Amino acid sequence: MKKILSIVCCFIICICSSAQSVSNIPGEVTEVRDKEVIIDYTGDLIPNVGDPVSIGFEVDGDFVPYDVTWIVMEVSGGGVSALNMNFENPRQLLGYKAMIKSKNPRRPTYYDVIQTGWPGNIIGIVPIVGAQVDTLRFFKSGKGGVEVDKRKYTKYFPASETQYINWQLNLRRSPPGKRIDFKIIAKYFKSDGKEITEHYSDAHYGANWSSSYHNSGWGSMSTTYWKIGKYYAQLYVNDQLIAQEPFFVY
Repeated sequence: MKKILSIVCCFIICICSSAQSVSNIPGEVTEVRDKEVIIDYTGDLIPNVGDPVSIGFEVDGDFVPYDVTWIVMEVSGGGVSALNMNFENPRQLLGYKAMIKSKNPRRPTYYDVIQTGWPGNIIGIVPIVGAQVDTLRFFKSGKGGVEVDKRKYTKYFPASETQYINWQLNLRRSPPGKRIDFKIIAKYFKSDGKEITEHYSDAHYGANWSSSYHNSGWGSMSTTYWKIGKYYAQLYVNDQLIAQEPFFVY
């Protein structure tokens, strides 16, 4: 009997311990970018990618949720990026209060103090080619790729349906009069700065072309490879960063 009571007590203690590890971290929506909102949070705890977020308003000092289906995509410098693919008009949420429910929040480290987040999107000039970057877009595929006319461009990818996430770089310039060969280095990063791939593509710009597109990608045949979060793609030519854009896995 004592043994049974001991087991029951241990079970209750474990449940209580688990419940106590969940923390509510308050914040406010300070910026809206398409389907993404930026939330400045307060307190001495830092949430994690994948934490659920409620957005609402304050009544008599109490938080009242309005929409509860947001997910943390990126944690950076006192703020988080949150995504909700089903919310039609996030812009109306500017200034709303937020509550992040974090199971295992952590304390700030020196890295968190100095981290200011990624720079804005970069669209530049391609050395050697002398071409302007027009766009950097993304599309998903299986291992064999997708024909141009069948590509569905987006920067939002469902984790359970995504194998390879491909980039497509569009360039433009006046016809150079000769073929120009160059190499594109592509890097994918998680929002915490961890590099997950670096791959290169041999490319060329035709003598009579006024525009061109170039593409490659990274991933796995498995649909469990991509984890929820915000990622960044960077493209380089001759060690010069020519384009940077984020994409999201939800």
